[in-house]
Amino acid sequence: ITKAELEKDQERVLETLKDQLRLARIPRKIEAFDISNLHGGYAVGAMVAFEDGKPNKDRYRHFKIKTVEGADDYGMMYEVLLRRYRRALEESDLPDMVLLDGGKGQLNVAQEVFKELQIKGVDLVSLAKGKIGVSGESSLLEKAEEKVFRPQVKEPFRFMKNSPVIHLLDRVRDEAHRFAITYHKKVRKKETIRSVLEDIPGIGRVRQRELLNYFGSVDKIKEVSLETLAKVPKMDLKSSQRVYKFFHPDPI
Repeated sequence: ITKAELEKDQERVLETLKDQLRLARIPRKIEAFDISNLHGGYAVGAMVAFEDGKPNKDRYRHFKIKTVEGADDYGMMYEVLLRRYRRALEESDLPDMVLLDGGKGQLNVAQEVFKELQIKGVDLVSLAKGKIGVSGESSLLEKAEEKVFRPQVKEPFRFMKNSPVIHLLDRVRDEAHRFAITYHKKVRKKETIRSVLEDIPGIGRVRQRELLNYFGSVDKIKEVSLETLAKVPKMDLKSSQRVYKFFHPDPI
C-alpha cells in the first residue's frame, strides 16, 4: 500500500466519523485527554493531539493538577480542560474535535467548560466501553461494541469494535492514557525522591537540589562516602555528616 493510498483511507475514516457522529466538520485536528492519579496522589492530566489521523507529539501537553484534592476525576478534568481551552482561545488554537474517556459524566464536564468559555464549533465526543450487566455477565453484543456519547443526543451511538471509526477513536484514547501514565510515573518518582531528602534534618531545598544534580539519584547518594558528600557545592562537613548518618545510622 502506498503512502497516498493510506492517506486516502485515513481521509475516508475521518469523513465516516463526521457523518456517523454528526460532527460539524471533518475532525482533522483531534485533542484527547486523560487523568492519571493513584488514590488522588500526584494527580496529573495529559493531552494528546492527532492531525489527519496521526499523532503530532509536538502538540502533546501535560498538566499537574493544582486546584483539586482527593480522587475527583471530574474536578480534575474540569481544571485541565479549563486551563487548556482558556489558552487555546487566546491563541486561536482550537481543535475540530475533543475526545474524552468516561461516558456522559466527562462529556458533561467538557460541555460546562466550553459553555463557561463560550466556545462554539468544536465537537465534543466521549467514549465509553460497554458495561457488564448486573448479573456479572455481558452479552456477546455488549462485548463486541463500544458506545460513543455526544451532547444533546440522548442515546449513545453504538459501533462494533472492528469498525474503522472505533479503531481510530480507541487509538487516540489509548495514546492519551499512555501519555498520562508515563507522566504520572515521572512525577511520582520525582516527588518520592524529594520526600526522602526532605526527611533529612537540616537539609533544605537548595542542598537537596545540589545533591540530586551532583549524584543523579537517591540510590547514588546512599552509596557515596562522607568525603565525597563534602565535595558537593553548598555542602559543608556538618551537612555532609547529617546526610551520611541518615542513610548509615551506625556510627561513622
